[in-house]
Amino acid sequence: MAIYHLAAKIIGRRKGQSAVHKAAYNARMRLYDARGGKKTKNYKNEGPLLFERIFAPAQAPEWVMDREKLWNKVEELEQRKDARLAREIDIALPYELTAEQREQLLEQFVLKAFVAQGMIADVVIHAATKRGDPRNCHAHILLPTREITAEGFAEKKNRDWNKVEMLQQWRVLWGDTCNFHLERAGHSVRINHGSHKELGIGRVPTKHVGPQIMRMESKGIRTRRGDYLRANQSNPGNLKSK
Repeated sequence: MAIYHLAAKIIGRRKGQSAVHKAAYNARMRLYDARGGKKTKNYKNEGPLLFERIFAPAQAPEWVMDREKLWNKVEELEQRKDARLAREIDIALPYELTAEQREQLLEQFVLKAFVAQGMIADVVIHAATKRGDPRNCHAHILLPTREITAEGFAEKKNRDWNKVEMLQQWRVLWGDTCNFHLERAGHSVRINHGSHKELGIGRVPTKHVGPQIMRMESKGIRTRRGDYLRANQSNPGNLKSK
């Protein structure tokens, strides 16, 4: 069941977070944290890592491709105690696609949504944990809050990246890109970015069903209530609590 999920959040010092530690966790590795003066925890055993790569505009300096240098530079630039260090985009990848097809889908989306706008994107793909749903293949995209130029990061942040309209553009683009790749791979299933805040075809909105039905649906067992909701997701106004 292809599901739609794209969520954005800020990584910032106000929450006690570190961009270096977040990047290390995502990439399942250990990095030197210059600000803290020591290495991060070794995250290699935190979960399965299927893919990792840094995408950057053609004019970006070579050092941005080094994860440790990249995120330590971000930490160095952002001096405020409440600084916003990065933006993270979490995405559910279609279970129907092969590993190679998911990588191609993700690369196309990242290049168009972020790199074309002057962003650096530190991208990883995680598989489900041993005890998790095997269909839970997902990506984390970590984005510095400043544009990159040939000389390095821009002096000022691009405030347009904080606008709700920009997030909506990313959401629409992700849905369209997913559906293109699903169709190209010969699958009839589609996702719909507009059906519920973070949900799409194949997922049942939790506020309308109980935990028992959710557990059944998550195991691939179809239910009458689930079928009703799926049939009406293209028009959320038709949905009523039962």
